[in-house]
Amino acid sequence: MFRTKSSGRLGILFFFVLLTACAKTSSPTPDFVEVTSTIYKDFPSTNSLPGCQSISQVPTSGPEEKSIFPAVNGDDHVKGALNADVTIIEYGDFQCPGCAALAQELRKLDVIFPTELRIVFRQLPLYDIHDKALLAAQAAEAASIEGKFWELHDLLFENFVSWVSLSPESFSNWMVDQVASIGLDPYSFQNNLMSPEIINKVNIDLEKALKIGLRSTPFLLINGQIYNGPTDYKSLAQIIGLIELGKRQFTSCPEMDIDPYKQYLATLQTEKGDIVFQLFADKAPFAVNAFIFLVKNGWYDNITFFKAFQGIVYTGDPSGTGLGNPGFIYDIELDETLSFDQPGMVAMLNSGLGTNGSQFFITTRPQKKLNGRFTIIGQVISGFDVLEKLTSRIPEEDTDIGSGDLLIKVTVVEN
Repeated sequence: MFRTKSSGRLGILFFFVLLTACAKTSSPTPDFVEVTSTIYKDFPSTNSLPGCQSISQVPTSGPEEKSIFPAVNGDDHVKGALNADVTIIEYGDFQCPGCAALAQELRKLDVIFPTELRIVFRQLPLYDIHDKALLAAQAAEAASIEGKFWELHDLLFENFVSWVSLSPESFSNWMVDQVASIGLDPYSFQNNLMSPEIINKVNIDLEKALKIGLRSTPFLLINGQIYNGPTDYKSLAQIIGLIELGKRQFTSCPEMDIDPYKQYLATLQTEKGDIVFQLFADKAPFAVNAFIFLVKNGWYDNITFFKAFQGIVYTGDPSGTGLGNPGFIYDIELDETLSFDQPGMVAMLNSGLGTNGSQFFITTRPQKKLNGRFTIIGQVISGFDVLEKLTSRIPEEDTDIGSGDLLIKVTVVEN
């Protein structure tokens, strides 16, 4: 009966909240350069960005939101920050191959998100299809008595192939031989393993899960909501990043605050040096206004270049997923006098009409194929060598990729 997931009662309730993405010596700020441009003659008197709209979305549940599943309590096995914004609860079976694979991904997440993530493991031994499921669950609870639940959890999953084909008796002996490596006394462990108290606890945990209607593992909850999506590191890291980004989003569109008749110079302080570009306030006033608004509010501080390949580097998404936005989107501005026919053009990334947000990219070589599609907000005047130093990064092709180069801070000065 454990082979079929219940479908009607336990629908997919969790959703992605698309919030759409070394000490260095700073070089002196260069002088403004004269940029040939046409002044925006009909600069509008509106106080807000044209076509701008707040991204109205149902907020992601918090880790303590009410759920049909029991809230995290003192009986649970928990690791990670107690006040984390994201809680992943796994109903698992130590003899489940999918659980073993998931354990590797969760260990990576635990390292990358030490303060943002809390992980909870609940027992769901599928005893009718896994002959050692109950025994393994008892072993974990026996280790828990000595404060070693997670150590045994990791021991079982890391050595999954070593014991999964053993007979229950051989598996029991294998565990007794292994537990000393995690600081347990083999004799005490063996006594606890088959104690009535441990057996009863596992049975109670199993009964709770079955009453809810759970019939398969691994079964995941993210902040109390059922999650049936991909369980690889990259997918789960994106969810965590997007939930975290929600705390930084703005709830309304920025007002127009710049003077299109003035010149603005932006400096990107990166871990590999500074990149400086002239902003085209006269040709893309709305996009430049939004960019400067985000700069003033620290949106771009301590984020990464989440993608860099084929002569383009991308940044502007604090979640690092390439999916994030600042909580508002606005119209695309196109100026026929601006093009990507030369390197060093800075432009807002979009996913279609009316979707400029916070993400932007810089070209390191001519990109004529981009002409007429993106709002160009500036041109690099210093730091081409830094652009070339940024690490090539293609998240779509590498499932085990590290963070991109750090964008430490962005500043804008007005002439």
